[in-house]
Parts: sequence; C-alpha cells; structure tokens
Amino acid sequence: MQVNLAPLVSLGLTFAATVLPAAAAVAAQALIRHLGVQRNAVLSAQIATAAKQAAGVAYHLLAVETGGVGDAAIHNVALAKAVNTMSDNAGPALAALGVTPDRAASMVKGELGQLLAAYPSVSIAAPAPRAPAAGAPQPLGVVA
Repeated sequence: MQVNLAPLVSLGLTFAATVLPAAAAVAAQALIRHLGVQRNAVLSAQIATAAKQAAGVAYHLLAVETGGVGDAAIHNVALAKAVNTMSDNAGPALAALGVTPDRAASMVKGELGQLLAAYPSVSIAAPAPRAPAAGAPQPLGVVA
C-alpha cells in the first residue's frame, strides 16, 4: 500500500505561502513600533536634560541680576534666555516630538520651580531694598 502525500504537501505549502507573509508583516510592524518607542524615549530624555540645563541658566541669571524673581521683567528675560538655550541644545528633538515653544517654556518653568525650591538662595519675593552705606548722602526728604 502506497500513500500519496502530494495533496498534503500542496496544502502545507499553500498554507505557508498565505500565513508567513502576514506573520512577517505583523512582526515588522511590531518591530517598527518598538524602535519608534525607543527613539521617542531617547528624544524625551534629551529634552528633559535640556530643560534642566535651561532652568539652570534662568536660575543663574535671576541670582546674578536681582537675587529674586519678584521683578517680572528680569524673570521674563531669564525665561526667554532659558527657552533659547533649550532650543539650542535640543532643537531637533523638540521638533521631532512636536514640542511647541510654549510647551518648552512650561517645562523650563517647572524645572526652575524645582531649583527655587531646592536652592532658595534666589527668593521668590521682591528683593529687599538695600540700606545706604554709612556716611552716604541721604535722599531728599529722608531725615536721618
């Protein structure tokens, strides 16, 4: 007795020709999605690092200029310089993830808030007026 396996082999080949390309397409999409997530994670880390560096720039400027963030003009200049620093350091990453300048400014403000909380040498209050040095002339109208 002889068994003819030709129909069974033909069925197996047809099944393989149908299923394998579909399985390869699904596997390729999963790999592309995995690589895209990894790429986004790297870009997000670059942006987070740039935001921290930019907040450091703003903190330094506030410390040097006023000793406080009570002066809105200096505060806004510090934030603008910080956002420019962030754009310089992570411009391609910001563009790749679609981060707008407003969103970048919010990130810098958040990081700056953390710096102000951790290192309170820069006050959030208006700077205190300085007392004139001993022997300095007094402004008009002030009685010593």
